[in-house]
Amino acid sequence: MISFPNILCSYAYSCKSKSLTSFLCKIAREAKTKLLIDSGAYTAYKIGKPVDLDEYIDFIKLLDDNGGAWNTIQLDVLGKQGETLKNLDYMYSKGVSPMPVLTVDMKSEKSIDLVEYNNYICLGGGQRTWGGAKQWQWKRVTEVDRFTKGKAKSHYLAFVRIPDLYKLPLYSSDCSTWLAGQQ
Repeated sequence: MISFPNILCSYAYSCKSKSLTSFLCKIAREAKTKLLIDSGAYTAYKIGKPVDLDEYIDFIKLLDDNGGAWNTIQLDVLGKQGETLKNLDYMYSKGVSPMPVLTVDMKSEKSIDLVEYNNYICLGGGQRTWGGAKQWQWKRVTEVDRFTKGKAKSHYLAFVRIPDLYKLPLYSSDCSTWLAGQQ
């Protein structure tokens, strides 16, 4: 079997596929792959099919029962800080410990609270391409690093600006459209 050290899978694509779920569990167990599951909130938003939070939690637990995910990303609500934080608390109350998402509308200072949930924090807004986006993204990453005193391992959602990836204090990033970051 080919070994991949890290795989990111979106729940928005895999949630209804038992064969894909089974395959993901198998490669995570046998290949010692770090499997990161994203809630798919942005994808679901774009295609108009919201993610059911309880079904997502059940999916995470199924993976956990089968030796699956290295980490998961909470279900965030784009542009709605309060609902995002409510989802995070609910997920923890149901026994799952996802990486919290610092949404675009949250102040960077909120990262101090989020790192108490999980030292991996996801940063929203990586897909932004409007004028001034690059400066906003750089500021966001450096502020989170400063506010958490380097404790947060930041994962930038939808961010692939090369060579910026190598210059910022990021732990990881992802994007389903790698060429978009080069614009």
